[in-house]
Amino acid sequence: MSKTRFDYPVTLLNAINSVIKHIEERGFIIMEKGDDGYLFVDSKIHGANFYFVFQKIYLSPKDGKTILYNVEFRPSNTNDTSNSSITGLDLNAMYSIFDRWNTTVSIYLQTPFYLEDDVKAFVILNQYQEEFYKEFELSDEDAEAHSYPLQTQFQIDRFITEAVKRLEFHRETLPENSQKRAEIDEIIDDFKNLQDTQTDLTKKEVISKFSKIFAKIRKSGLKLLEMISTEALKEVVKSGVRAVLENPEGIAKTINDILS
Repeated sequence: MSKTRFDYPVTLLNAINSVIKHIEERGFIIMEKGDDGYLFVDSKIHGANFYFVFQKIYLSPKDGKTILYNVEFRPSNTNDTSNSSITGLDLNAMYSIFDRWNTTVSIYLQTPFYLEDDVKAFVILNQYQEEFYKEFELSDEDAEAHSYPLQTQFQIDRFITEAVKRLEFHRETLPENSQKRAEIDEIIDDFKNLQDTQTDLTKKEVISKFSKIFAKIRKSGLKLLEMISTEALKEVVKSGVRAVLENPEGIAKTINDILS
């Protein structure tokens, strides 16, 4: 059973909240949260297993007052792509290491890879993801702590089911082993993962996953984006949800209507 706020000292809760604010102010998304200050931060680089994890945030057993941090991150630096783990960091050391990791990730985003067909691929995908995320309205004060109500979860489930049907149909029209087919397979997997896990996610986490999925759809082509907005949402509309069916740019508004 997960802990509640009443299992932690107030000083520790404030420390965890400060870390979350520091992360989000730098444009990163916390993909997972757990007990004892566990926070999994995604690097936002598509295809890279780069991350920063706060394994534990706790009071020093020596004085019972100092906040300490155990972290794991990858890459270690610009010269080493392996992961590193450090325990017992104080506040200043932790922020220094996180910001250095942030700089390393930024350098990777700006460095072309000689084997890539499109050296801007990572940058473009992350740009799309950020655009979708900003379009989704998250004014709820409880967005970081609560999931969507049951009726909304049913509507999300129906939307994903119809989207996957359309994607699977389109996939069959593409050549075997083609890049486009592989992209659609990845999008379908992401949709199904969200469908299976949405009841365990907060509102903010659901929005984050939607943003990633629609960024991939947009990168795969506007035709695919239009197909999802004009076809997959028709079934959702039947349940009374408003949708901008003929406007691919209205996807964020449509999802907002579903989630409001």
